[in-house]
Amino acid sequence: MKKSVLLLLLLTPVLHFTSCKTETESEKKLVSEKASLAEATTVRDTPMMLGTSIYKHLENKANLSVYRNALTIKLKELLMGTEGPYTLIVPTNEALRNLSTNDLDESFLKKYIVKGKMTTAFLVKRIREHGGVYTFVALAGNELKATRDGMDIMILDPFGNEASLKFTDYLAENGVVHTIDTFLK
Repeated sequence: MKKSVLLLLLLTPVLHFTSCKTETESEKKLVSEKASLAEATTVRDTPMMLGTSIYKHLENKANLSVYRNALTIKLKELLMGTEGPYTLIVPTNEALRNLSTNDLDESFLKKYIVKGKMTTAFLVKRIREHGGVYTFVALAGNELKATRDGMDIMILDPFGNEASLKFTDYLAENGVVHTIDTFLK
């Protein structure tokens, strides 16, 4: 009987240590699950429309008609084509309401087209990997930065203007479309 009590006393710290380790692993798993849930709520699941181009998405969205109507033939062909992939971060009609049609030239429109496919999951991952700020370059040569503000992904231009990604991850065969709530310079 004394041996079993002694054995229990000797094993108690080991059992306690093991249970603490399990709690820590459980806590890590919970934190990881919360992070995944946060990403899942940021990423909107929208199916890829087979045979659909980025331009077709613009045609189907009435709130993007100002940008779409300003596209030059060259840019339409780019967004309709099979080259790519491209990411289009397009301001809504509301965001462009104070700009004149003269402001919407090709160099302005190219500020919102990026070579490569950048879904919200991709951006969240790159933001984390780059210490909170992910920098990329649009076709016009302007540098843009992606950061997080809570659950939102923010896009910043070199002048300090920022826009929030609103409707995201419209997937097409030649890339992805996101909308923003303001225009960038």
